[in-house]
Amino acid sequence: MRKTVISLVALSALAAAAYAAFVQAQVLSMAPLGDVQVDANKLLAETVFVELDLDEAGKITAARIWSSSGDDAIDAAALTAAKKCLFIPATLDGKPIASTVQIYYTLKAYKNTIYLGPDGKPVDEKKARTAEPTPAPPGGDSDGTEK
Repeated sequence: MRKTVISLVALSALAAAAYAAFVQAQVLSMAPLGDVQVDANKLLAETVFVELDLDEAGKITAARIWSSSGDDAIDAAALTAAKKCLFIPATLDGKPIASTVQIYYTLKAYKNTIYLGPDGKPVDEKKARTAEPTPAPPGGDSDGTEK
């Protein structure tokens, strides 16, 4: 029984030493997602994960969608942007090694703002910005209070 406990302690120490010797690759520069055309009538907050293979110098050798956002345009933009990122390579015992990393992009888009005219009906933004002020109601100021 005592030998088993000592063996487990020794294995734990070896595992900790091996883990400490590995340092994951780090993002040096994250490329922006850029312009993405999406349906303007749709509320969305989509996240796409991209997996990148890096060589010993931290250069990207391969890129692929690891988890799709569900929108082809967002996925394509994320893949293009991810290929422009810069990395510090992973190391093992202080020596650079090839590795694989995952990064993600989240795109948030919101429905177009709806502008309402004086009659309460929707108008386009240009008309709303150049519209005449709403006249005051009879017998009151523009804020609706009586004089």
